[in-house]
Amino acid sequence: MDHRGVEGQFILTGSSVPANMQNVFHTGTGRFSWLLMRPMSLYESGESTGEVSLFSLFDNSTKISGINKYTLEDIAYLCCRGGWPRSIDMDKDIALDQAYDYYEEF
Repeated sequence: MDHRGVEGQFILTGSSVPANMQNVFHTGTGRFSWLLMRPMSLYESGESTGEVSLFSLFDNSTKISGINKYTLEDIAYLCCRGGWPRSIDMDKDIALDQAYDYYEEF
């Protein structure tokens, strides 16, 4: 039990979703809430300039141009690493292991 009495100190996360949310009952009385979290984009992690958007790739009315500073190997790594915030600053091998381990749970 935490006796500091300060709200918003901890964020507990998980990636499990019950099959039917209507069957979820909890007596947490406001201490827990559901929050949908998605992986960060390359723009959010600072690994893209945002010059080209996914929308513009499929919108025929926009001319697309930009300069890519990454090699094909870099792009493959970024795709495999994913966009989890902690993985951004990890060594490449550790970040890939983390993504692999996450996948293995499912």
